[in-house]
Amino acid sequence: MLGAEQTLEKKRYGVVYTPNLLSEFVATLLLEEWLINTENEKQVRTITVLDPACGEGALLSAMHKVVTETCRKLAVQYIGTDLDEETIALNNGSFPKSAFHFHAMNAIIPDELEKPDNSWRKIAPNTTMVIANPPWSSEKQFDKKTLKKTGYTFFSGQQDTYALFIDVCLRIIQPGGYLAFILPDSIFSCENIGLRKHIVETTCIKVVARLGEKLFPGVNRAATVLVLQKVFPNEASITKCFRLDTKQRKDFLSGKSSLISTYRSCFHSVLQNRFAKNTNYLFDVDAKHNEEALLDKIESNSICWKNEFRFGRGVEIGKTGAVVICPNCRNAQGFSKNQMNKGEKNA
Repeated sequence: MLGAEQTLEKKRYGVVYTPNLLSEFVATLLLEEWLINTENEKQVRTITVLDPACGEGALLSAMHKVVTETCRKLAVQYIGTDLDEETIALNNGSFPKSAFHFHAMNAIIPDELEKPDNSWRKIAPNTTMVIANPPWSSEKQFDKKTLKKTGYTFFSGQQDTYALFIDVCLRIIQPGGYLAFILPDSIFSCENIGLRKHIVETTCIKVVARLGEKLFPGVNRAATVLVLQKVFPNEASITKCFRLDTKQRKDFLSGKSSLISTYRSCFHSVLQNRFAKNTNYLFDVDAKHNEEALLDKIESNSICWKNEFRFGRGVEIGKTGAVVICPNCRNAQGFSKNQMNKGEKNA
């Protein structure tokens, strides 16, 4: 059990352990995308799966379960790291030492004397897959100067720590390797345009699954799963898109259906390059491929509302909706009862 101080510290840094059913969904997605490559399926070899924010090891445990059920001939080394030394000690005592290796360390900057890439290659060389639920906090552990010096790019504004995890994982994984991240929906915010641009231009986005809220007990933030491959995309690169609707989420949370079966029956595929064609690199998961021509036509003939209207900050008005209009600029404002009694209102 965690003490009160440990619990507060974890909340401060956005640490929330991953529920088992969600872990199995992400592990299954990751392995399925890896197995689509027929060369991967035919080869019998040893691979390395890394979780750089492993917590109690739920994602690695789920990955082991899925691999055991699907690829019995596949030899896997599982490596997990976490800041919490007590949790890491418990993991090392409870997981089979032959396949699982856990390290207590800071994943963003393991060693301040060298770049993270070099440190990681010593700890997890030849990483084939990454599976992670990185911290969602915007709490800053390192200053901008330190992050820039060690090669990081996505640390400006209000961006969360998970952006740094995506950054370093894409640098340390082998070319052609696969990555699965559980992220908050802030990945779609304006602050993360640069991160989305980097993902769109340097990886093949295999899956974007928007799952909504309530996937994590006590956490009121919507979750998204991204599955990426570290290869440059081309014009034919396909992305599988999925959004879990309200009824599907209720059925999953009540145990009436599995998340993976719902995904398999409902996802649709689009060309990844459409994410690069819009100004903000938005991951639009709702529009289907056969709807794109119609949407483009609507957009090309649309009205630019900012040319037709002047948008400004709203003003509060009373229940009657009565306003006073300035005789000079013709702008309208609300007025108080006292101003009404006086018969005047200063601009």
